[in-house]
Amino acid sequence: GCAEGLTELLIWFSNGVALGCLAVGETYHRSGDVARFRNSVKITVLMGIAVSAVITVFGVLLTRPILGWLQTPAPLLDEAESFLKITFFGAVSTVSFHILAHLSHFLGDRKTPLTVSLFACVGNVTADVLLLKFCNFGVAGIAVTTVLFRSLAAMICLICLLKKFPTLRSCASPRIISLKEWK
Repeated sequence: GCAEGLTELLIWFSNGVALGCLAVGETYHRSGDVARFRNSVKITVLMGIAVSAVITVFGVLLTRPILGWLQTPAPLLDEAESFLKITFFGAVSTVSFHILAHLSHFLGDRKTPLTVSLFACVGNVTADVLLLKFCNFGVAGIAVTTVLFRSLAAMICLICLLKKFPTLRSCASPRIISLKEWK
């Protein structure tokens, strides 16, 4: 409905950030430069955190004005605002999933992100139907299940990545190489 464009923007923006940041890492991975590859993964994670924070803060603060600018009909305004605020609070799950899915792709595993995404979509739709039909959770319930299933998808992708690619485990170290080491 009236919130669709903004949620699509969130998804495509997070997708672009993930692709842009990880393109550099893919170059280092292919050349065998493990230190720079790990560093680029760490920087991507930091960018993901920063982008998530910006999306959350500005999204939540500007939801109502944006809906007014989009000329959202008055009867839908409160539900649209509720849906978008929950979605913006869950931006970290969207950004995380895109980063992890693209990292998996760059490392050669295209099946895991697709399988996880399909699982999350089916689970989300099933939960939406159940919550609407039996629990009367409304639009807010749909937003919450969407965020929960995106979070679950991101966690599953992370677990699979760490199992399939042990070199990523050292990326958990907070140390980022210095500019002297980078050159």
